Amino acid sequence: MKKHIYIFVAFLVLSFCFYSCDTDKNRCMKSTGEIKSEKFNLESFSKVQIKSDFDITLISGDEYSLIINCGENLIPYINREIKGNELILENKNTCEWLRKREKPKLTITCPNLKEITIYETCDLKSLDSLYFTTLSIQNWAGIFTTDMILSGDSLFFRSHASTGDYKLEGRCNYAYIYNVGNGYLKARKLFCNYIHAVHKSLGDSEVNPSKRLFIEEIKYGKLYSFGTECPEIISDADEGWEKLFENIGCGGS
Repeated sequence: MKKHIYIFVAFLVLSFCFYSCDTDKNRCMKSTGEIKSEKFNLESFSKVQIKSDFDITLISGDEYSLIINCGENLIPYINREIKGNELILENKNTCEWLRKREKPKLTITCPNLKEITIYETCDLKSLDSLYFTTLSIQNWAGIFTTDMILSGDSLFFRSHASTGDYKLEGRCNYAYIYNVGNGYLKARKLFCNYIHAVHKSLGDSEVNPSKRLFIEEIKYGKLYSFGTECPEIISDADEGWEKLFENIGCGGS
């Protein structure tokens, strides 16, 4: 009798666990399914907020759309919501440890992106030039990577206490660069007239100004300038900052 009671209780516990993973069709019991792509046409937005681990490709285009590429059973639970001109993306699939770990791939298309905010580990890239007037990329995730081609007037790139490789290429008039944590900024091929740099990372930062480089602060890793036109260098950093700065483009420090 006791044996039957134990079996019954165990069954109830397991049923509760699976049910509690999801109140909508027991997501825990679903497999990933066949890998498929589904396109969603969206209302207009100029900001993107990333709240889950995705592999994201950004495209400048006339439409507002999102393509999700992952297991067909997971697509319905990748939340896409627009609030106040901001596209918010979050993976609502639960019990990921029961499935093979593969990042959902998202392709975002919009005409003039102004702001990207990252709260969770993410890979961000563009296959061609991403055009903008003013673009803010703000990263709060612990791990973050970029591989982007940019073309615009003003760029604000901020990475807070993060690690990863931040590869930026292209052209802009002005760039504000804020690198804190352990990340490596690889922007020697991002050609800018004016750059304002805050470097407090154990990794290094590479920039390429043509007219002026303003150094607000340097700590830990090194800051390299690849500007071959010998831009003006202005620094408000603490005494001894020169030891962490190298002006490679002009053949000296």
